[in-house]
Amino acid sequence: MSDVVDVLAAPGRSGLADQPMRARLLELIHAQPGIHASKLARESGGPWGTVQYHLSLLGRGELVQSVDTGRERCFFPADTEPRRARLLALLNQGRRPEIARFIQEKPGSRQVDICEALDVSRKTFRSSVVPLVEEGLINERRGLQSNRYFPEAGLADAIGGLPPHADVRLL
Repeated sequence: MSDVVDVLAAPGRSGLADQPMRARLLELIHAQPGIHASKLARESGGPWGTVQYHLSLLGRGELVQSVDTGRERCFFPADTEPRRARLLALLNQGRRPEIARFIQEKPGSRQVDICEALDVSRKTFRSSVVPLVEEGLINERRGLQSNRYFPEAGLADAIGGLPPHADVRLL
């Protein structure tokens, strides 16, 4: 919480942070780096349009940064390294955290085994794993009958940066 207080007290930024909604949004973003806009709206209790307006001001004031993940915009404290923010935003979508952790814990698993263990369809698995392969976090080795998946060097660090709520399976 002291980090948020330090950011709020930064010279030249007090005008932005003085507003209660922006202070609440900054607090939520620091507590949950990578939180998406709709969750910020729910947790702050503010109307969607109001939250969007204040997020845009915080972005222009360089107090937060955002990463567009296609479906959502994820928000991070301004001091988050951009590549790390992009990886965390990518990993923190849908079933990707579960799939990435499974591959990290059981390298060489086949697609069919992962789908069965996590109760996920092949289509969901593919749509989740392809961006991770493209980003170089997972290595896909194609075989004659099945593909096997192996973690790349950066996967463990990226998974370690996921917030605790990324473990929650949403149905």
